[in-house]
Amino acid sequence: MAYNAYITASYYTDSYQGVDIDASKFYRFALRASGEIDALTFSRIRKATGAEISGYDTYTQEAIQQATCVITEALALIDTATGGAGAITTAESVNGTSYTIDAESVKQLLPDARAKARSILLPTGLLYAGI
Repeated sequence: MAYNAYITASYYTDSYQGVDIDASKFYRFALRASGEIDALTFSRIRKATGAEISGYDTYTQEAIQQATCVITEALALIDTATGGAGAITTAESVNGTSYTIDAESVKQLLPDARAKARSILLPTGLLYAGI
């Protein structure tokens, strides 16, 4: 079974209206974000539907997609801030213009996105840890 993302680039762009993400990197971020959603939901979505969220009611579908977008956006912002290398460059000069990046803010992007995703998914029951 192929591992699919819970969102498409068109959903991210048209419905969520997040930050611009390079098309060549979008699917990678969306897959990683979907994995984060699986971790938060104990893989309930993937086990039940194989990433086809159409089996859920409209509210739950929207919540899954919105939560995935939040994390996708954070991953893209981290990629931009680290130049794709994973290391945070705190000061840089481009064409004679210097700028700094708050490394602590960048480090907090993914934990903040996870927390926001949890709050989006909470009313759906997908976060319930019981049986």
